[in-house]
Amino acid sequence: MLNNRNGFMLHWVGLFLIWLFLPVNAVKAQDSGLPVLVHFESGATPPPSYLPLNIKQIKVQDWQVETAPEHWRSIRLPFYTEYPRPKIHLKGRFLYKNSAHDSRLILYSGGIHGFAEIKINGSLIAQQNFNYLPFEIAINKDALTEGVNEIEIHLRAPEKLEEGFPVLPKIYAEQRVFGLLRPLFFYPQSTASLSGLKVRLQNFAGSKAEIAYRYRFDLPAEVKAKAKLIKAEEWFLNENNKVVFHSIKFIPAGRNFRENTFSLDTSYVWSVQRPVRLKLKIVLSTDRSALLSQTYRIAARTVQYRNNALHLNGQRLTIRGVNYHQNIGSYRNKGYYDMVKADFSALKEAGFNAVRFPHYLPDPSSVGIADSLGLLLFCEIPVWQYPAALLSEPAVQKQMKNILLNFERYYGLSPAVTAFSLGQELPLHKSRILRRFIVLHSLAKENISVPTYLSPIPDRELPLREASDFYIYDAYHPILTESKFFLQHKLFNLIGKLGVLYSPAFLNAAEEANSDMRMRMLRSEVGLLNEIPNLQGGFIQSFNDWKPVRSSLITKITDSGAIMPDGLFTYGHRAKYRINELRDIWKTKDSIITKEKRMRSNFFSIAVFFASIVFFLMYRRRRRLSDNIKRSLRHPYGFYIDLRERRTIPVYDSFILGIFISFILAITVSSIVYYYHFTGTFQEICAVLFVNSRIYETVLSVCNTPYQLVIVFFIPILIFPFALSLILKTVSLFTHTSIRIRQFLAISYWSGSPLLFMIPLALIAYHWLVYLDMKIYLLVFVAVFIIWINWRLIYSIRIFFHGKSFTILLVLLLSYTVPFLILGAVFKPFPYWFNYLIFLAEMHSLY
Repeated sequence: MLNNRNGFMLHWVGLFLIWLFLPVNAVKAQDSGLPVLVHFESGATPPPSYLPLNIKQIKVQDWQVETAPEHWRSIRLPFYTEYPRPKIHLKGRFLYKNSAHDSRLILYSGGIHGFAEIKINGSLIAQQNFNYLPFEIAINKDALTEGVNEIEIHLRAPEKLEEGFPVLPKIYAEQRVFGLLRPLFFYPQSTASLSGLKVRLQNFAGSKAEIAYRYRFDLPAEVKAKAKLIKAEEWFLNENNKVVFHSIKFIPAGRNFRENTFSLDTSYVWSVQRPVRLKLKIVLSTDRSALLSQTYRIAARTVQYRNNALHLNGQRLTIRGVNYHQNIGSYRNKGYYDMVKADFSALKEAGFNAVRFPHYLPDPSSVGIADSLGLLLFCEIPVWQYPAALLSEPAVQKQMKNILLNFERYYGLSPAVTAFSLGQELPLHKSRILRRFIVLHSLAKENISVPTYLSPIPDRELPLREASDFYIYDAYHPILTESKFFLQHKLFNLIGKLGVLYSPAFLNAAEEANSDMRMRMLRSEVGLLNEIPNLQGGFIQSFNDWKPVRSSLITKITDSGAIMPDGLFTYGHRAKYRINELRDIWKTKDSIITKEKRMRSNFFSIAVFFASIVFFLMYRRRRRLSDNIKRSLRHPYGFYIDLRERRTIPVYDSFILGIFISFILAITVSSIVYYYHFTGTFQEICAVLFVNSRIYETVLSVCNTPYQLVIVFFIPILIFPFALSLILKTVSLFTHTSIRIRQFLAISYWSGSPLLFMIPLALIAYHWLVYLDMKIYLLVFVAVFIIWINWRLIYSIRIFFHGKSFTILLVLLLSYTVPFLILGAVFKPFPYWFNYLIFLAEMHSLY
């Protein structure tokens, strides 16, 4: 096994040589040259639900962009780029008219894709992290001039944790884009302002529903000094602008809030079937003058988690949902919000009632579309598969806390928002991480009006309830392959990924994703889900085909690049199935067992068979070869003494043995790699180690071709003894030991002679993995051979150098770290890569 482990080192060297000659210049040009800016249209943009309908928006005009060494040029918004280096410098102009009724100007954004430094008239006013959260920035009048003003935005990718949540290069991670994609405008804030509006459905009483509302207001000091009472007047209007409730209240000027409760007909309560929304007009005035008049679009509903289930307006929910990826590139040459509305309408027509935004927060304008259609939204903090070391970083915890404290402000008036995720696929089995989320959950209870959820690693020790209100079961394989123990556990309420494409071994995604097999797979998943009473439903993966951060064995190459073909709709938002077919998915009562598609291959067995015939023919014809093999196995001490004393052991025999055992070892290792390379865990490991996408794709391509895989392992294993010979020869110069290089070659090859006993194992290795449910035994047998030949190698080197076995062992162990040194120096993996590799071992059950 010496040849295997050290051959692995040369395997890394070989990949480094591949990297040198791969045509990656195009990629480097994209990373370091001019970014490609892609424009699309916004379409009809719904106003953010938390802002008044009668707010005065000040648009930014004449946008220009500069990307060094480019000069300023005009640009249309919205736009995005996948390669934000160098920094994108944007500027635009807006018109400001000073008014005595306005206290300051507010910059609103639905969220900026990237880390942004924002300047007004050359003065830095804010630095905004990349976290998808909408934000407002207050600008004092002193920073503004009467007339034309200028806004500058320096946009780039986050470079440290304080600048945004990191995205690890996972195979299921969506392609991250940078740019101004969401609404951005200014609006004036009057000297009398209103904030913190909340509307709650408290309870039902027959045909009546009790509605509670509350808001805060801030008045100028001179108003408070002159007026004793503030007149607060509210009108609730239906869609036809008919008043359904009117209230007048005189409030002491020293009080800064207003709250009230009233009864309303239940026909005005928002629900999935009847997404009724009202208008709330609020007027504050004194006996002398009006202070403010603002109109909001609101809805009355309540979402609760009680009795181990989600409830909407007191009724237990059944979730028929879908995962809706950002998929920004698919909106090219389309109206963004028009397409979002068309997507949501198609889902509603197909019988879906819920949308999950995986690992991101939607902008309030998209949420407004769901409000009008009656869809239930599940929003998520972009904290996904973070190892414990990353979750423990103060910068990450600070950003999570910031989102928790501001979520209700921007999404609290949206009735569609049903639940909020504190994180997905996290190591909650670690006590220190669990404690942090218990604290976050307590903070969420105080600041967020909807239930919270988490998705733990399912086969680990399941966490306590205190970490969130409920849990979603997330895994990258069909739930048919999972034990019902986890699905029936009361901790889980929803399935996060139904019908996920996880391996060509189950479904050949590239050719059959649109076939009847795909629909049969979805029905099987939903059928099993419907058989488990504890579950309230789940989310199909996904709404449409989407672009991952890199290609993998389950992606499909199209004109738009590598896409994940697991959508109910195409990348261009065209339906793959008829509406009736989609409706029928949720009506399935019985699960249909779909057999796993085995990836058969006889290449490894045939190669071992013919190689063994050739070797044993030579074994019989060369008596000295057979004698030396027997002697090296029976009397290793005497055999190594002969090598040390330069007694005749033909170099030819050493090479014959070395070639054959290298081949046997390469076949065995290749069988294991070929079998496991279909798994998500293996592809994730490669994604971590090979950040460069060209190298990553080359590695997966080699792993997917048996003969290339054998060659990749065979050549380094065979030539490794030459490298070892040079190392030992260098050591011998300092120890004044007179030993030739061919002796080092001989001990390297003859130490591996026990690998001859691995011929039967190599012959059946792949079939063992495919057809027998005893994979661990094969790995144990291989580990035994590793220990055996390494012990023989240490033994032989000790005889040559008269050294201590422990010292030799340390030298060998040190040599095994060379691949990791090469990895760090050449491939430059992302920060926390080692922590993430350990985390992958812990969460292997997800794949």
